[in-house]
Amino acid sequence: MSSEIDELISEIIRQKPEFTRQDVEALIAAKKAKVGASYLTDRGAVFLVANECGATIGKPIKTEVGIKDLYAGASEVTLEARLLSVSPIRRYTRQDGGQGMLRVLTIYDSPSHTASAKLWGEKATLPGIDELRPGDFVRIVKAYVKEDRDGSLAVHVGSNSAVEPVASPQSEIPSLDAVTKDVGSLPEDAQQSNLAVSGTLQGEISVMEYTRQQTGEAATALKMRLLGSNGTARRVVLWGKGRESIPKKITAASPKVRLLGVYTRVTEQQGLEIHGNESTSMEVEGSSSIDAGGSDSIDPIVVRILAKPEPPQGGGRQAMLGVDSGRRLYTIADTGHISGAYKEGEIVECMPSQIHGTAVTIDSSSFIRGVGEADSAATLPTMSDVIVPILDARPGDGGSSSLYCIECIVLNAPDKREIQTRSGEAIYLSEMVVGDGSGEAVIKAWRNHTRLLDGCEMGTKYVVTGVRAQQGMGGVDLTLTEYSVLRRVATLPDGEASGGGDASPDSPPAYDGAGGDEPREYDR
Repeated sequence: MSSEIDELISEIIRQKPEFTRQDVEALIAAKKAKVGASYLTDRGAVFLVANECGATIGKPIKTEVGIKDLYAGASEVTLEARLLSVSPIRRYTRQDGGQGMLRVLTIYDSPSHTASAKLWGEKATLPGIDELRPGDFVRIVKAYVKEDRDGSLAVHVGSNSAVEPVASPQSEIPSLDAVTKDVGSLPEDAQQSNLAVSGTLQGEISVMEYTRQQTGEAATALKMRLLGSNGTARRVVLWGKGRESIPKKITAASPKVRLLGVYTRVTEQQGLEIHGNESTSMEVEGSSSIDAGGSDSIDPIVVRILAKPEPPQGGGRQAMLGVDSGRRLYTIADTGHISGAYKEGEIVECMPSQIHGTAVTIDSSSFIRGVGEADSAATLPTMSDVIVPILDARPGDGGSSSLYCIECIVLNAPDKREIQTRSGEAIYLSEMVVGDGSGEAVIKAWRNHTRLLDGCEMGTKYVVTGVRAQQGMGGVDLTLTEYSVLRRVATLPDGEASGGGDASPDSPPAYDGAGGDEPREYDR
């Protein structure tokens, strides 16, 4: 034991001469065995034993330093903080060939002061550590501080250190809500770390495969876009996270997402981005905890297929646009290619592997079957039921609610040109002005979607599916998506024949009687 502990034991014996040093040391050992050595230091056990013996040796230790007071080389550091995130255990091979363990806690004691606390060896499996959640209070005792490779300071919890949960803290450390920043408020020119950010999910959460540069191992990452309250969208990449980290069911159509323990990067191509890793925690509105594995049950959905674009060359997922009995548009991503037998206009019932609002994913483990009109429990809308006037297509919050189907006339031929991104990459942009009885708008197509506008001629009438309404420089722009298909209308309402050809090689025959009571071809 240290000289400080020896002095405290001597003080107990001085006040209680009926105890020998051996007696006090035995009481200390018994106290640590009962409470748990990982949660109680020798000094803490001495205070408990002294209190039970009726001796007075001073007050238990309090928080001695704040995160702002840390410096490289500091030892015997004790501090109190809140948890921002808790990482899973990472196992590695030590230099001696043995197996080691590491768990990282991200902690903070003010909005501007954060740090990483690294738990090595058996400390990574402290009793109760798996029950800790973001926002919980902890006291870290007798740690040491070292500088990480990136120059930041890290608190190291070694064999002589302890992490003690604080059940009822008397602290002014702000809550998670108080330190969470809206993604739209992040400064464009500053890189920050250990952040809590929130925004509205745009579209879906997807999985990206990549190879780790250091080890050459295959890994996965989660990709998404979050929209800030000021309309600014940010790209998000969570490295090391996989499909198992995505909730299977999110009830909100455009859920709020909070990310805990992320950092920002400024890239030439995308500007400011938000990045995270295995330690990052994600909270999604309308779902169970992301770390719980998304155990919510999923009910089957019945939709009519409105659009089924040709999948990209070289494979990729099959995209479909469907509508249910409530006229809600569903985006369906078929990653298992199990929907090949079903065509536009048909009704299908499927059991998704994931459903986020109206964004549906089906894979090889999903179920899908055709449902006849007579067998359908409710009358499902057809294409003509979901077409909206151009001026009714309004920018949404990024969910599929901002996808629309329109019927329009081309007012000028597409203008296709090559532009350069911030990174210098050359890509294509195609634009054309369209109109209907309500007004006019610009349809934009980027990259490989520009092929959908090839061949469109002025005066041609089309039904366009799956366009996303976005705020443009001069008003609302309609942008083609992977759920977009252009269908040429053969006859205009005034009886004049339209010009141009099919904008898609898989276009079905155009309908007749566009302005009458006859059902249109895309309804049949």
